[in-house]
Amino acid sequence: MTERRYLTRNDKITRGENNLVSLAAGGESYRDLEPRRLFPVSRELEYITLLDEDGREVAVIRSINDIDEESQEVIKSSLDSYYLVPRITSVINIVQKYGNIHFDVNTDRGPLSFDVLRGNDIKLFRGGAVRVRDSNDNRYVIPDYRKLDKKSRAKLTIYL
Repeated sequence: MTERRYLTRNDKITRGENNLVSLAAGGESYRDLEPRRLFPVSRELEYITLLDEDGREVAVIRSINDIDEESQEVIKSSLDSYYLVPRITSVINIVQKYGNIHFDVNTDRGPLSFDVLRGNDIKLFRGGAVRVRDSNDNRYVIPDYRKLDKKSRAKLTIYL
Protein backbone atom coordinates (compact mmCIF):
# COMPACT_ATOMS: atom_id res chain seq x y z
CA MET A 1 0.00 0.00 0.00
CA THR A 2 1.38 3.40 -0.93
CA GLU A 3 1.55 6.25 1.50
CA ARG A 4 -0.97 9.06 1.07
CA ARG A 5 0.50 12.28 -0.35
CA TYR A 6 -0.64 15.49 1.35
CA LEU A 7 -0.12 18.72 -0.55
CA THR A 8 1.64 21.82 0.79
CA ARG A 9 2.41 25.35 -0.40
CA ASN A 10 5.39 23.92 -2.34
CA ASP A 11 3.04 22.04 -4.68
CA LYS A 12 1.37 23.77 -7.63
CA ILE A 13 -2.13 23.15 -9.00
CA THR A 14 -3.14 24.64 -12.35
CA ARG A 15 -6.41 24.75 -14.26
CA GLY A 16 -7.09 22.19 -16.95
CA GLU A 17 -10.08 21.56 -19.19
CA ASN A 18 -13.57 20.55 -18.02
CA ASN A 19 -12.93 21.30 -14.32
CA LEU A 20 -9.89 19.04 -14.29
CA VAL A 21 -6.60 20.20 -12.79
CA SER A 22 -2.90 19.51 -13.17
CA LEU A 23 -0.52 18.99 -10.26
CA ALA A 24 3.22 19.51 -9.92
CA ALA A 25 4.42 17.95 -6.65
CA GLY A 26 7.70 16.48 -5.46
CA GLY A 27 9.31 16.62 -8.90
CA GLU A 28 6.40 14.76 -10.50
CA SER A 29 3.54 16.09 -12.58
CA TYR A 30 0.01 14.81 -13.11
CA ARG A 31 -2.66 15.91 -15.57
CA ASP A 32 -6.43 15.56 -15.76
CA LEU A 33 -7.07 15.15 -12.04
CA GLU A 34 -10.55 15.48 -10.56
CA PRO A 35 -10.81 17.32 -7.23
CA ARG A 36 -13.48 15.76 -4.98
CA ARG A 37 -14.52 16.55 -1.43
CA LEU A 38 -14.17 13.66 1.00
CA PHE A 39 -16.65 15.44 3.33
CA PRO A 40 -18.84 17.47 0.93
CA VAL A 41 -21.13 18.98 3.56
CA SER A 42 -19.27 19.14 6.84
CA ARG A 43 -15.80 20.12 5.57
CA GLU A 44 -16.15 21.81 2.18
CA LEU A 45 -12.60 23.23 2.15
CA GLU A 46 -10.83 20.39 3.94
CA TYR A 47 -9.83 16.90 2.84
CA ILE A 48 -10.06 17.32 -0.91
CA THR A 49 -8.81 14.35 -2.88
CA LEU A 50 -7.32 14.56 -6.39
CA LEU A 51 -8.28 11.52 -8.47
CA ASP A 52 -6.72 10.31 -11.71
CA GLU A 53 -8.77 9.14 -14.71
CA ASP A 54 -9.07 5.66 -13.16
CA GLY A 55 -10.45 7.07 -9.91
CA ARG A 56 -7.23 6.45 -7.97
CA GLU A 57 -6.15 9.00 -5.42
CA VAL A 58 -3.00 10.92 -6.37
CA ALA A 59 -2.94 13.38 -3.47
CA VAL A 60 -5.02 14.99 -0.72
CA ILE A 61 -5.38 18.60 0.35
CA ARG A 62 -5.91 18.52 4.13
CA SER A 63 -7.02 22.16 4.16
CA ILE A 64 -7.36 24.67 1.35
CA ASN A 65 -5.07 26.92 3.45
CA ASP A 66 -2.24 24.38 3.07
CA ILE A 67 -1.74 25.28 -0.60
CA ASP A 68 -0.75 28.57 -2.27
CA GLU A 69 -3.38 31.18 -3.18
CA GLU A 70 -3.36 30.50 -6.94
CA SER A 71 -3.83 26.77 -6.35
CA GLN A 72 -6.64 27.56 -3.88
CA GLU A 73 -8.52 29.53 -6.54
CA VAL A 74 -8.13 26.71 -9.08
CA ILE A 75 -9.44 24.11 -6.61
CA LYS A 76 -12.34 26.29 -5.42
CA SER A 77 -13.41 27.02 -8.99
CA SER A 78 -13.29 23.35 -9.98
CA LEU A 79 -15.23 22.25 -6.89
CA ASP A 80 -17.85 24.99 -7.31
CA SER A 81 -18.49 23.85 -10.87
CA TYR A 82 -18.69 20.17 -9.89
CA TYR A 83 -20.74 20.55 -6.72
CA LEU A 84 -23.71 22.59 -7.84
CA VAL A 85 -25.54 21.87 -4.62
CA PRO A 86 -28.59 24.05 -3.97
CA ARG A 87 -28.80 25.50 -0.47
CA ILE A 88 -32.23 25.22 1.09
CA THR A 89 -33.26 28.60 2.49
CA SER A 90 -36.77 27.74 3.71
CA VAL A 91 -39.14 24.77 3.88
CA ILE A 92 -42.57 25.35 2.37
CA ASN A 93 -43.94 21.87 3.07
CA ILE A 94 -42.86 18.33 3.88
CA VAL A 95 -45.36 15.48 3.46
CA GLN A 96 -44.78 11.78 4.05
CA LYS A 97 -46.82 9.66 1.65
CA TYR A 98 -46.52 6.02 0.54
CA GLY A 99 -43.15 5.70 2.26
CA ASN A 100 -41.67 8.71 0.45
CA ILE A 101 -41.04 12.12 1.93
CA HIS A 102 -42.03 14.93 -0.43
CA PHE A 103 -40.25 18.29 -0.02
CA ASP A 104 -41.35 21.70 -1.31
CA VAL A 105 -38.55 24.17 -0.54
CA ASN A 106 -37.01 27.47 -1.49
CA THR A 107 -33.32 27.38 -2.38
CA ASP A 108 -30.64 29.82 -3.43
CA ARG A 109 -31.55 28.73 -6.98
CA GLY A 110 -35.32 29.17 -6.61
CA PRO A 111 -38.22 26.95 -5.49
CA LEU A 112 -37.84 23.18 -5.84
CA SER A 113 -39.87 20.05 -5.19
CA PHE A 114 -38.38 16.60 -4.76
CA ASP A 115 -38.93 13.23 -3.10
CA VAL A 116 -36.72 11.47 -0.58
CA LEU A 117 -37.05 7.68 -0.49
CA ARG A 118 -35.62 6.93 2.96
CA GLY A 119 -35.28 8.81 6.21
CA ASN A 120 -31.54 8.08 6.28
CA ASP A 121 -31.19 10.27 3.15
CA ILE A 122 -31.68 13.22 5.47
CA LYS A 123 -28.48 13.55 7.46
CA LEU A 124 -27.72 15.95 10.31
CA PHE A 125 -24.08 16.89 10.87
CA ARG A 126 -22.36 18.44 13.83
CA GLY A 127 -22.82 22.20 13.78
CA GLY A 128 -26.37 21.98 12.43
CA ALA A 129 -25.61 21.31 8.75
CA VAL A 130 -28.12 19.06 6.98
CA ARG A 131 -27.67 17.13 3.74
CA VAL A 132 -30.71 15.84 1.88
CA ARG A 133 -30.42 13.33 -0.98
CA ASP A 134 -33.46 12.96 -3.22
CA SER A 135 -34.73 9.94 -5.15
CA ASN A 136 -32.67 10.99 -8.21
CA ASP A 137 -29.46 11.17 -6.12
CA ASN A 138 -29.41 14.99 -6.21
CA ARG A 139 -28.10 16.63 -3.07
CA TYR A 140 -29.28 19.70 -1.20
CA VAL A 141 -27.74 21.33 1.82
CA ILE A 142 -28.84 23.48 4.73
CA PRO A 143 -25.70 25.07 6.19
CA ASP A 144 -27.32 25.33 9.65
CA TYR A 145 -30.95 24.27 10.10
CA ARG A 146 -31.10 26.21 13.39
CA LYS A 147 -30.88 29.43 11.37
CA LEU A 148 -33.98 28.64 9.29
CA ASP A 149 -37.20 30.51 10.10
CA LYS A 150 -39.36 29.03 12.88
CA LYS A 151 -41.93 27.43 10.54
CA SER A 152 -39.23 25.79 8.40
CA ARG A 153 -37.47 24.40 11.48
CA ALA A 154 -40.74 22.98 12.82
CA LYS A 155 -41.46 21.16 9.54
CA LEU A 156 -37.92 19.80 9.19
CA THR A 157 -37.06 18.88 12.78
CA ILE A 158 -39.29 15.78 12.93
CA TYR A 159 -37.21 14.23 10.10
CA LEU A 160 -33.80 14.87 11.68
